[in-house]
This record gives sequence, structure tokens and C-alpha cells, in this order.
Amino acid sequence: MKEIFKQYKLPTSYLELLDKYKNGLSQILYNSEDNINFDEALFYDLWSKETLFEYTFSDCPNYQIPLNIINEIIIDFKEPDYFNEKIVKNMFAIGLQDSGFLCFNPEDNSLCVLYPDGFITTIASSFDFFINNIKE
Repeated sequence: MKEIFKQYKLPTSYLELLDKYKNGLSQILYNSEDNINFDEALFYDLWSKETLFEYTFSDCPNYQIPLNIINEIIIDFKEPDYFNEKIVKNMFAIGLQDSGFLCFNPEDNSLCVLYPDGFITTIASSFDFFINNIKE
């Protein structure tokens, strides 16, 4: 497990959260638009270590993006044009937002949501920003 975390160069604050919340976090609120107005916020679930390594969504561990999504990538109009198949294949999924996968972008460790239809959007510049602006 530690080798996987090193391979993906995951933020220390994320690894500390995994250790602190053994069962993950469920139904946390985060608003990627203003981080103040929780009436407009969306619910997110952060997986536990055990859930990360389950095979619930595909024939690979949950943290790996199911390959059938990669062919459908649609970049949000607000996004930079650097998302490509290689980047998406190397994203590390850490949870869910509705039906979308909450993932680390391997280029800069920003947080993205990748939906099953291939739509992708960045929601936070870093995990620290995300976790500091949630409401449990």
C-alpha cells in the first residue's frame, strides 16, 4: 500500500487524513465556486484505505479510473487544455461526488471530478484547500 501511495506522490495531508478517519468521510459538503455558500454545496465521500483497494467499480482497484471512461473525456470549458488520456489514466481516485470519481490530477495534485460520461472538472487547487473548506 505504501508503495502505491509513493508511486502516485500523494499529499501528506491526504495520507494523514486516511490514518485519522479509518472509515473515510461521508457526506461532506464542499462548494467549489465560493467555498462559503454551503446551500449550493455538493456532497462528497472520501474513501477509507480499505475502500481504495476494493474492486467495486471495475476489474482494478477503486483508486484506478475505469478504462471505459477514458475514451469519453470531455473537458469542462473552464479547464486548461492539458487533460489527456495519459493524465486521466494516472489519476488517483479518492472518493465520489454523486456518480463522479473524486481524483488527484497527477500533474499538480489538484482535485478533479471525473464522471462516467467522461466529463472532467477541477474543483480545488489542492487537497489542503479542499479539506480546509468542507463542512461535515
